[in-house]
Amino acid sequence: MGILPLRTRAFSRRTSTGCYVYGAPSTGSYSADLPDRATVLRCPSTAHWDVGRNNFYGYNHKYLGSTSDNTMVGNSYRPYETFPVKELRAPAETIAFGDCDGTGWTMPWGPERGEDYPDADHNPNRLGNHGYVLDPTFIPLRSPETHSGGELEPYAWHFHRTFLSDRHLGKSNAVIADGHGERIDRRQAYLDNALWNGLGFDPADNPDSPWYATDRHVDYKINPGSGQEWRYGEP
Repeated sequence: MGILPLRTRAFSRRTSTGCYVYGAPSTGSYSADLPDRATVLRCPSTAHWDVGRNNFYGYNHKYLGSTSDNTMVGNSYRPYETFPVKELRAPAETIAFGDCDGTGWTMPWGPERGEDYPDADHNPNRLGNHGYVLDPTFIPLRSPETHSGGELEPYAWHFHRTFLSDRHLGKSNAVIADGHGERIDRRQAYLDNALWNGLGFDPADNPDSPWYATDRHVDYKINPGSGQEWRYGEP
């Protein structure tokens, strides 16, 4: 089928890792007994957030491993949405993890309701809500039939999508699937699915392309029924 066209970008300057790993254990794991700076799971720019589901960093769950229930006919990952990951053709062009604002940005950060925070409102408009996952520009066609806990949940939080954060000088720090770090311009990330689908380009606008079927996705960025607004530029 030839060589896949990859989107060429100049890699941006790496940021210092000192404030992330200073004092951390050799495993890099999180422990509530460690000071805030001593965990690689905590972003220094949002140090007042707790590590959890309302989190600092999200991963590209729609393409790199979602175990939500999905038995859509034609979904090769059944009974899951996207698990296990079977192929990644352009790891150097695919977001794995990145700074995430979750489903909200109009309200201050708030914790998830639980034993430690029984009165938390769990409002999807709060910063960080379900920030442990990132939604791509366009969700795959299988996603509108994805369920979690028996409820329809095509996006990270029901019908609310999660967004990359712009908290680092207007951009998002991301770990790319091949292991390198890069600052991502969210306007470029949300142009199409090229930085999400593992291909390095988005074939879905060309039905005549031999790659068309490799990333069939919806043609809307925001679910019309969610009430959520598109955050960056025109939807």
